[in-house]
Amino acid sequence: MQYFKLQIGCMLVILYIEITYNKEATRGKVPRNLFYDILLKIAPWAVFF
Repeated sequence: MQYFKLQIGCMLVILYIEITYNKEATRGKVPRNLFYDILLKIAPWAVFF
């Protein structure tokens, strides 16, 4: 059960980073980076499994 809570916490942090990055990138404040976009898509799967 302890690891389950840790996974949820990590997923929430990753989700927060992804939402903030996407919001700022659409405003033009942060340039898009293909590698970082791919990393943000893979990170939740790595935490889940």
